[in-house]
Amino acid sequence: MKQRSMLLMAALGLAGVSAQAQSQTAYTDVEVAYVAAKWLQADFARDDALCSRREYRKALAGSRTDFERTHPEYAVALALASPRQEVAEVTKRKLEAFAKIQLQMEQMLMQMPPAEFQKLCERVVAQRSVTDFAKRVATTREMLGRDVPPAPEPPITSLASEDVAPVVAAVLQHKRVAMYLHPEVPGRVPVRVAVAAPYDRAALDVQLYGAPVKRMGTGDRDAVQLTLQPHDASVKVKVEYRPEGIFGTVELEKRDGVWHVTDAKIFE
Repeated sequence: MKQRSMLLMAALGLAGVSAQAQSQTAYTDVEVAYVAAKWLQADFARDDALCSRREYRKALAGSRTDFERTHPEYAVALALASPRQEVAEVTKRKLEAFAKIQLQMEQMLMQMPPAEFQKLCERVVAQRSVTDFAKRVATTREMLGRDVPPAPEPPITSLASEDVAPVVAAVLQHKRVAMYLHPEVPGRVPVRVAVAAPYDRAALDVQLYGAPVKRMGTGDRDAVQLTLQPHDASVKVKVEYRPEGIFGTVELEKRDGVWHVTDAKIFE
């Protein structure tokens, strides 16, 4: 459960942020409560999906009804109409990060022995019954106070079709990505790759581990999912590989006609 809490803190930006890096946006109490309510709503949805057996669904529904009856301020906060742009953006960004971390956590939890998973769901139900919305608001206020909006992305340009294969090859061969491909595992060679539009039809002449990579559709859960975002002479590539539970980004620059990785952030 400690690891679970750390994952959620990372998702919401409560860990690893310098005290000097304070948010430049001032949020009202109403706005903080709105973000807290959206976060808690995502918690409810996660628990319902994770503990989906009938007895858990019934218990979770009952505990949520009790919570909403004893915390009417939760419904009031959710009902905030047309939040200003800064509030909408930070809410969307934090919930997207939350969802990615949750995906990894759920994959980890689903590997638990049935008896341990049952105990986990029983704890989830018990913890729901004592949820304190005021504490969630306080935690959200701390998160917003430390939030640092990402730097604006440079405008998306276009990538020449002949550059797609070299970019894909550089990403797959970078040590931060290659360490998860595990060619020794049966079925991992040829490496399956799905490149998102508009580069999904570009030639993909890439050899890995003695075999050409196999192009797949973006719906293939066993493929390395790559989304290429070119910015003139640089490209940011979003990476997701569900069999290993990883996601992140790899950044590249073209120098003297060759694509070089300049940064790689891969999380699991």
